[in-house]
Amino acid sequence: MCAFFNWPNILSAMRILLTPVFVWLFFGTPQMQILSIFVFIIAAVTDAYDGYIARKQNMMTSVGAFLDPMADKILILTTFAVFAYIKFIGWWIVFVFAFRDIFITWLRTFLINRGSSLVTSKIAKCKTVLQFVAISFLFANMLLHNAGYQSIYVDYFVRYFVYLVAVFALYTGLDYLRPLIVVLRKQ
Repeated sequence: MCAFFNWPNILSAMRILLTPVFVWLFFGTPQMQILSIFVFIIAAVTDAYDGYIARKQNMMTSVGAFLDPMADKILILTTFAVFAYIKFIGWWIVFVFAFRDIFITWLRTFLINRGSSLVTSKIAKCKTVLQFVAISFLFANMLLHNAGYQSIYVDYFVRYFVYLVAVFALYTGLDYLRPLIVVLRKQ
């Protein structure tokens, strides 16, 4: 199998391909919305396994180093955008996550062009996990709304948890400034 067509890269590509399926199902009937949650879960599980397989089987490639975080960004930003569209969260949350991701992508490219690299930090991996938890809370709240149960307390809890994750995402973006400063000092 060539470097591009290895299992970790296939799983990352599958995450990208599942994203429009998730959106299509999400905006369907209530039964389709439930299926969209399962599609999201499958896509999220591929995130856990692609990196694990790549490290365990020594299948890490430059394509995978680009594809894996890109697949995460596409799935997560799209999911938050869907919840902003149905007014479960504000669009500013999506813009915070998008701004952070664009900054990190620019920084990664900048550092590669300077002969350096940007390794995903443990704190950034924690941010991704927290985003998946926030999305899980949003799904649970949506299901409660669909079942006719609306609680202002649940709505506030979910909303403020998402806000905290957005603030944490900005913090992790600032944490990536260290490699940039190191490279700029060398010049």
